[in-house]
Amino acid sequence: MSEFGNMMREVEGVGIGLDDCCAIQIADDTYRIIASQERSVAHRLFMDQDKLRHEILEPHRDFRSLAQLRDVTKPLGIPAPSPL
Repeated sequence: MSEFGNMMREVEGVGIGLDDCCAIQIADDTYRIIASQERSVAHRLFMDQDKLRHEILEPHRDFRSLAQLRDVTKPLGIPAPSPL
């Protein structure tokens, strides 16, 4: 994840990283996180002023709004325990 974190420091917007055995399914303007292994999750990274934010997105069966995924003004997942 550290290489991904370094990349996200240089670009605008939200980046989604995926653990092994995890996927993001997009349908129209919605998404869901799915995983075949219990501990596989997605990671949402974005810059907040000068700080890299990293949230863990756990798998979920329901489809959610892509607009929410891109909205950096509201927390969406669990804050990651350590910075990248």
